[in-house]
Amino acid sequence: MKDNQRRAQVFSVLDGFKSRDEKITAQKLAAQVKMGKQTVLPYYREWQELEILGEDEDVELSLELTRVLRREIAKEKFRQGEKARNLQDELDERNGEFETSRSEWEQKLTEQQSTISRQEQSLFDLEQEKETLKQSIHEAQGQIKSLQEQVKQLEALCSKQENRIEQETQQGKQALIEQEKRLDEAHQKIINHWMKVIDEERREKGRLQKQIDKLQETCSKKDRQKTELEHSLQQEKRERSSSEVLLTEKTSLIELLEQDRAQLNSITVELGNPKDPVESIKQLIDRAGRCLEAETQYQALENRIIELEEGIDRRKHLESENQQLLEKVIRLEARIEGIQMAGGLNIPETS
Repeated sequence: MKDNQRRAQVFSVLDGFKSRDEKITAQKLAAQVKMGKQTVLPYYREWQELEILGEDEDVELSLELTRVLRREIAKEKFRQGEKARNLQDELDERNGEFETSRSEWEQKLTEQQSTISRQEQSLFDLEQEKETLKQSIHEAQGQIKSLQEQVKQLEALCSKQENRIEQETQQGKQALIEQEKRLDEAHQKIINHWMKVIDEERREKGRLQKQIDKLQETCSKKDRQKTELEHSLQQEKRERSSSEVLLTEKTSLIELLEQDRAQLNSITVELGNPKDPVESIKQLIDRAGRCLEAETQYQALENRIIELEEGIDRRKHLESENQQLLEKVIRLEARIEGIQMAGGLNIPETS
């Protein structure tokens, strides 16, 4: 829209307000013409100036003067309009700042009111706590008085107890001194006893050590005898095998002797009724020689068997003795081990 059209529209609305005797304001005019407040203000001032000039009917001005005046008035109106717009802009800016500040102050005020409410609640709570503390202090003071009385009673009781304890302590010290004396005497007796025990044990150890040496020597001899006996047993086993062979030979010789005796008996019968006396005598002599030889061998076998049986009896006797010796050696070794273990025990030292 052009400036002349806006001016004509504003002037028309203002003339209508004037004809109806309505109150004219910039805000009402801007709403009526649907323009901005800053836009209608210059036209509104121009309309007011023209109205002032039109009311002075007695003044007559020339056309040139009128144009000059109008031109100056227009310039002045323009300057005033610029000032008014600048002022309005400044006012709008300040109004915006004020609105912003107002919002901030309102928020701060709300926060302060909330803080004050909380502080008032805290103050109320503190007052309640204060009353509670007063009550607690009052009760505590009563308890303190009661405790002070109890303390006094306890102090008196403690004083009595201390006196009694002091007496008992003195008595205990005296009893302790006497007990220490008795313990020293008993300790000395124990030391003397253990010294005797140690001396006896040392002598017993020496005696047992000699027995151990003898027993070890005996064990060595018995070990040698055992070795010899084992060797003899091995020999006996071999001789037993030989004895069995000899017994077999003895049986065979007995059978031969029986046969020869049967033949001898047969020859004796034949001698009683000989067919050929010379041949019979030769056979008899020959058989008699074989019988004598067999008898000799038989006698030798009998002697050998007797010797073997005697040797077996002796070895059985040695085995019995060896078993007894082994048992003695085992008992002696056990005794030696016990003595050695006893010798390794710690003996209490005298101080």
